[in-house]
Amino acid sequence: MWAIDRKLLEAGAAYGATGLSRFRHVILPGAMPFVFSGLKTATGTAVVVVTAVEFTGATTTGLGYLIWNSWQLFSPEKLYVGLVVIGLIGALVTTILSRSEKLLLPWRRER
Repeated sequence: MWAIDRKLLEAGAAYGATGLSRFRHVILPGAMPFVFSGLKTATGTAVVVVTAVEFTGATTTGLGYLIWNSWQLFSPEKLYVGLVVIGLIGALVTTILSRSEKLLLPWRRER
């Protein structure tokens, strides 16, 4: 909330927005770009962390296990398939979030 442009808060106050109305029409829309930015960062980190956890042997399934096991058994074709699939998952999730941001935040489409 502290990063919201002061002019937006002043405009909301000038139009009589108080309490829940101020939150719904001024603060929440002003904060949503920061929320989406955090979501994009978090999903990228989540894909890396989930894959790294699977590397440790916590499970015998998953893409991280496939990559680690392929590296140990020197099976590069499976290793690269796992890496490409993880990259595609990360790109897909980022694309979904970017498109959702454009759909849900129409005032930010020009950026």
